Amino acid sequence: MANWFRNAVVGLVLVVAGALLTREFTGAQTVTTTTAPARHYYLTKTAVAGNGALTACATGYHFASFAELSDLSDITYNKTLGQNAADSGQGPPIYIASINSTIGAGWIRTGGPSIAAAPTQTGDVGNCSVWTSASSTDYGEFAFLSIISNSYGAAKAPVVNFSPGVTCNTSLRVWCMQN
Repeated sequence: MANWFRNAVVGLVLVVAGALLTREFTGAQTVTTTTAPARHYYLTKTAVAGNGALTACATGYHFASFAELSDLSDITYNKTLGQNAADSGQGPPIYIASINSTIGAGWIRTGGPSIAAAPTQTGDVGNCSVWTSASSTDYGEFAFLSIISNSYGAAKAPVVNFSPGVTCNTSLRVWCMQN
């Protein structure tokens, strides 16, 4: 009987020791890795008036909102579908205001209510009546990447033009995001 008791105690000690050795302590950090590919975004190669923005993106992509492009760190530019410039590398072209280049600018959804009029106060954003208008009296917003710092710091995300936008009959490229 003493052997049985001694063997039971030794077994119990081994089970407890094994549990303690394999236990995940609450203070330990775990690293999560994924093999999922990054979502892609792009700026269309062709330009459209405001009322063409909703249908300008390729199958599998949709007209992107500013919020979707506000952090470019975990999405990848699709160079095949997207507009490129001579020095784009693996990223999108930039907007260069000093030479009035719209190569890097495109219509972008703002997340606001249906507005066509020119903004009258800070915070107003136009969206070509939710992208149904191509009128020269209606307004929409466009976004661009810039290497120049903006009022929010270094340009890590697209800068959206909020003053006063451009007329909806203007032809601009469109920012697209993978579904």
